Amino acid sequence: MAARYVIFTAITGGFDELMQPAVTDPEFDFVCFLPEAEVPSEGRIGEWTVRPISDMPLSNRLKAKYIKMHPHFFLSDYEASLWIDGNVRIETAEVYDIFRDKIARGISFSGINHPLRDDVYDEALKVFDNELDSFRAVRRTVQFLKGERFPRHSGLYETNVVFRQHNDPAVIRFDDLWWECVTTYSSRDQLSHGWCLRKSGVRGDHFVPDDYSARDYPAFGYVFHGKNKQRGWFGRKWHGLMVWLPTRILRDMVRSI
Repeated sequence: MAARYVIFTAITGGFDELMQPAVTDPEFDFVCFLPEAEVPSEGRIGEWTVRPISDMPLSNRLKAKYIKMHPHFFLSDYEASLWIDGNVRIETAEVYDIFRDKIARGISFSGINHPLRDDVYDEALKVFDNELDSFRAVRRTVQFLKGERFPRHSGLYETNVVFRQHNDPAVIRFDDLWWECVTTYSSRDQLSHGWCLRKSGVRGDHFVPDDYSARDYPAFGYVFHGKNKQRGWFGRKWHGLMVWLPTRILRDMVRSI
């Protein structure tokens, strides 16, 4: 009997190491998208069926996001899906129970609260401070959200776990809009995520209790992405000087909202 649901991820550029689920469920398939050169001849790695990522004129990071935002294209045979980042692992069967509960209650989209912030503008400042995107991209995103009158402290998802009934027309509109935003503004998809939900009319809820995230909820295991940059004293001072003016500009923009 074919599985009705799918857990999926995409890993590019050696950014993460594929982790095996601690527990599986017969109603769920596991699908991982990898660069074609990394797909094993047997087409599987443990519990994961491996599919190749076709050659696209995109960065490694955007290739993974394209998969993430197009389950209606790549996984249309399944009724619903759960995206997990490559650094997230399923630890207990509660994940499958929560998933089925969302289906039973007619919920089409569910995610996880950001564990540290509830404001997309504060998150934008953090993205720039941590060098996760350029000043130009972050500034354009803040300008866009400000122009759209997107309110401060209106909640923030950490988009490393995303449940979707991905063939729902409204969810497809959301995903298409989300992709448009990450290729037009910042590629940090949590910055445009909330606006896309509102614009597409999709009402999301939370996959785990509000006080938890994928980092500390027992049903998930979490490891930090890649390697963190380490700077010596001089490097920290130089970085501070280089970002002082751009940070001031961004902070002034945010204060005016």
